[in-house]
Amino acid sequence: MKKAILLVTLLILAIYTSAQKSYVFKVKYLPNYIYKSSSEERLFPDINDNTEIFSVRTLSIETDKKNGKEKIPFKMFYDAKQRFIPMQEKFTQLNPKLDKQVYGNINDEKIDIDTVPGKKAKQVSDNDWTRIINEFELDLSFPLKPLSIGESFTRTAYIQIIHVGGLYQMPINITYILRNVKDNIAVFDTQLAMNFDFNWAKGFKAKGTAKGMGKLIFNIAKSYPEYISSDLEMNYSGSRTSIDIIVDTKPTTLRRVVEIKNEITPQ
Repeated sequence: MKKAILLVTLLILAIYTSAQKSYVFKVKYLPNYIYKSSSEERLFPDINDNTEIFSVRTLSIETDKKNGKEKIPFKMFYDAKQRFIPMQEKFTQLNPKLDKQVYGNINDEKIDIDTVPGKKAKQVSDNDWTRIINEFELDLSFPLKPLSIGESFTRTAYIQIIHVGGLYQMPINITYILRNVKDNIAVFDTQLAMNFDFNWAKGFKAKGTAKGMGKLIFNIAKSYPEYISSDLEMNYSGSRTSIDIIVDTKPTTLRRVVEIKNEITPQ
């Protein structure tokens, strides 16, 4: 009887200990690796309309061995294209003036762009490349403390919205809830939310809210996200100014669906 009670006690303790196990998460680039990202974004400016902006982006980061300054040299390749459905049958290049290849160093997990082939360092636009990193949500930052199953954290990120003839960066709060960890693969549910009062181009002002859900799959062993998705709806109303005349616009729902897949392989 005592042995049975002891076994039950040990089993309960083991289950409790397993449930309380915590994990440390951090995006980290390793030397001599290739990080390939592919992103598909579907933007519906008005869910009651048949118009869709379909964007496809690819990013590749190839790291070298550490140099004498403990930095990891890398070369980065980027490409992006989009088409307006149903108006366009073929894709057109996004950011045609942006350099498609750059070199730099990774220092303490921070990506620093140094040079572009055929250009001097001072001609490199850090802002453009920071925005590109944000597009693939590789600016993902975790809390320093370990996380247990069921725990969550919230960060502010920036998403890009193509609307009213322009490309706009908008801040959004993303809450990550750790649901499961198995074989060094962690699964998070994500919740997206924001309130906005924004001046868009061509005299258009919009005010509203946005909510959405998504998923993050993180490889703990490789310290890198493998999969990111989100489905966001923005409900807003606004006004348009034309020749000093202000016209209120109808309430509109914009939907943005994103799926990002990453591959991490040693060279």
